[in-house]
Amino acid sequence: MDVSVIIVNYNTLDLTNDCITSIVEHSIGIDYEIILVDNASSDGSKDFFIKDNRIKYIYNEQNVGFGPANNIGASYAHGKYLFFLNSDTLLLNNALKLFFDYAEKHDHKTAYGGFLIKGDKSPACSSVEFPRTTFKEYLGSVFRRRKKRDHHNYGNLKSVDVIAGADIFMLKEDFDNVNGFDEHIFLFGEEVELQYRLKKLGIDRTLIPEPQIIHFTAESTKKTKNSYTRIKMNGHFVFLKKHTPWYFYYTARLYYGLRFLLMLPSSNNKKELVKTAFMSINLD
Repeated sequence: MDVSVIIVNYNTLDLTNDCITSIVEHSIGIDYEIILVDNASSDGSKDFFIKDNRIKYIYNEQNVGFGPANNIGASYAHGKYLFFLNSDTLLLNNALKLFFDYAEKHDHKTAYGGFLIKGDKSPACSSVEFPRTTFKEYLGSVFRRRKKRDHHNYGNLKSVDVIAGADIFMLKEDFDNVNGFDEHIFLFGEEVELQYRLKKLGIDRTLIPEPQIIHFTAESTKKTKNSYTRIKMNGHFVFLKKHTPWYFYYTARLYYGLRFLLMLPSSNNKKELVKTAFMSINLD
């Protein structure tokens, strides 16, 4: 089999169904499977998708998180390549075959993503940078003004630090070699940490212009907006603990703890964020 498409669903029944339909409608000339991992959705997804013969449906009895759910999906996959695709995306062309053909013609030791677009066809976030891992880099990122997103090279072949987690196309062999997503990260940052380990193995990350994919962004996390920063920071701290010296890790946590304590106006939210900054993380 050429490609295993892995989608994680969490209370996004309609969006997920539209995503699956877009894959089926546009995927021609390629041998693929769709694996849907459902993180204990309560919106009727189980009753709906368990009858869907277009997919292999896996239901988790609890929400195990985004990265762990993708790992579960990958364990069922038979494809040479894995395509991790968000449920809030739509394929507008034969993206599976375009990714597959490009990967087969070029260096296999590369993970690929597309230049994502929003619903209005304007550029969406398709890549991010790795977190800073030295004090010099970190202080520079803290004190310099945030740059506006640069779309100057949008649509051209582009080497990046991190492909956005909405669409990651890679060899299953490479995914298995790095032991998949880190399951200490429940949500947000799991693709960053994974691709940092890919980098260490010499596996590049590249955006190619041919696939056309709409990303509606964060539909499954809207109901947890208040905990967004807390969950995101936990993933960031896992990354720092794994990939930076101990003194850098603890200094960063102290910085964020003081920042949350001094800057956030909401007392309830502040308490949770300060707790997140100072709580211990066990990676055993």
